[in-house]
Amino acid sequence: MKLLLLQLFAAAFVPAAAVYQTVINDTAIHSPISKRIDVMTECECRAKCDMDSSCTAASYDAIADLCFMTDGGPDTVITQSLVGSVAFFKFQYVETPLEVFLAGATKNGSLARLRELCAEENGIPLIIKTEEVKAAATQLVDKKGLQSYEDMSWLPVRGCEEKSLCHWPDGTRVTDGVFTEEEIGYGRREPFTGSYLNHHGEIVLTSEQDNKVIPVLCSR
Repeated sequence: MKLLLLQLFAAAFVPAAAVYQTVINDTAIHSPISKRIDVMTECECRAKCDMDSSCTAASYDAIADLCFMTDGGPDTVITQSLVGSVAFFKFQYVETPLEVFLAGATKNGSLARLRELCAEENGIPLIIKTEEVKAAATQLVDKKGLQSYEDMSWLPVRGCEEKSLCHWPDGTRVTDGVFTEEEIGYGRREPFTGSYLNHHGEIVLTSEQDNKVIPVLCSR
């Protein structure tokens, strides 16, 4: 009887790793993100995805202590390199490079409008968490951005009552990644509810409405 109870107990606590077919270090789920959960450990993130039938893969960000879940499949999940993060999949997954591109151009820099323009080209507003993505975005802005005093393209950074509070649409703070507070500046237009990237690789806070037509940074 004791042996049977021990066997049942052990079966109930099979390591979460057994659920996942692919595990990739220094990689994060980029899109689509279905849930963002505060966790304390990678193990907790794995367990939450394991118990969620809609979760097909997840990644744990050790710096922000966040668990990003997705309900996407092998053909729709996009990842990005992120040192210290680990991604785990309930299916066989082969990494595909993140593509950074410019979509449309608009005077309206609201998050809803950025999402709409990126979606027209099967993308989402760009989230910059690595030096590689930052360099690619800066190069695009420098070459193809608005030809004026400073080349610029809309970004989805929001919540900047203070620079340290600026965050991406997935909830992670901008300064927890590859930007310092010194690389976040203020433009001439208030209120500072919108943002763009300039050709120096700096984030500039500005109004969501501009009198210039500005392209949008996206990824897919």
